[in-house]
Amino acid sequence: MHPAEIEVLKYVQRQCFREELVCLQGKESKVELKKSVQARRAGSVKKSSSITKLDPELCDGLLCVGGRLRHAPIEQEQRHPVILPKKHHVVDLIVSHYHLLSGHSGQEYVLSLIRRSYWIIKGRVAVRRVVNRCFSCRRRQAPFKA
Repeated sequence: MHPAEIEVLKYVQRQCFREELVCLQGKESKVELKKSVQARRAGSVKKSSSITKLDPELCDGLLCVGGRLRHAPIEQEQRHPVILPKKHHVVDLIVSHYHLLSGHSGQEYVLSLIRRSYWIIKGRVAVRRVVNRCFSCRRRQAPFKA
């Protein structure tokens, strides 16, 4: 990823996931010599958070998806995609970029392209919202009037 892109993503995450970042930065700052359950609980996100099930971790200052894929033989970017909120202007720009890149493809294909690098919370909802607002797609799918 480009350094400017990383800074924009950090800005978005600071706006939307402030509490989660504080919790995980606290976990990172503690010395990881103690691998006890209590040390893990002290640095994990709250159960009421929208990203708890993603087992988030910090990678280069960005919230990324954790979990079993950390051992998979695939690229780092695909193993730990960056977590993004569903409602943010930058997320809409990312979705519309991949929608244009795919040649105005459908929602599922656009979502699969996005998930190579990013994990958007409720991604289908975000992609549907952007794709349904696409003027070219709406015009192409409009009924023919003679």
